[in-house]
Amino acid sequence: MLLEAFHLPARVDPGGDLLLLSDQDRDAWDWRLIAVSLAALTEASQGDDLIPYHL
Repeated sequence: MLLEAFHLPARVDPGGDLLLLSDQDRDAWDWRLIAVSLAALTEASQGDDLIPYHL
């Protein structure tokens, strides 16, 4: 969910229409949240157990 939240501020144009990821202003992305998301993903992938939530 964090990996989806980082670009919420850039997902719509001034008129409220959704923008494709390729059309979003990357300066509006939350780069701190991207780092936190990737760290959480790395931590979750450690260990030998694989549960449905991982997938």
